[in-house]
Amino acid sequence: MEKAKVSAKWIKESFGKRLSIGYCSIQFLLKYEEPEYYTCGGSGWNSDNYYFPEYGLLVSTGYNPVSGTIKVDYNLMESYNNKAKQAIAQSTGYDTDSEKKRMKEVSKLLDEFLQEVTK
Repeated sequence: MEKAKVSAKWIKESFGKRLSIGYCSIQFLLKYEEPEYYTCGGSGWNSDNYYFPEYGLLVSTGYNPVSGTIKVDYNLMESYNNKAKQAIAQSTGYDTDSEKKRMKEVSKLLDEFLQEVTK
């Protein structure tokens, strides 16, 4: 699915629960996710935006992410991202089974992270 270009205003009006996260801060947690939306400004790309309907939560990440409504603890975010990085690095095989294993582990970590920040 191709991501749609939207305005930050549209994101704010459409999603009540939002996390605003800097560029590459959770890159490993989001490795297997596809953003649904992106925003641009005068200098070009600002953010990619991922919607997680099971949490009613939008995650905006980029150089200029859309402002969030939920505060996320930096240490918590870094901890989960590092765990995802380790999960990706542990399995060095590039066969389908290794990739599925990595994807499953990272998905589980992302789910745990999202549960933690929305509780």
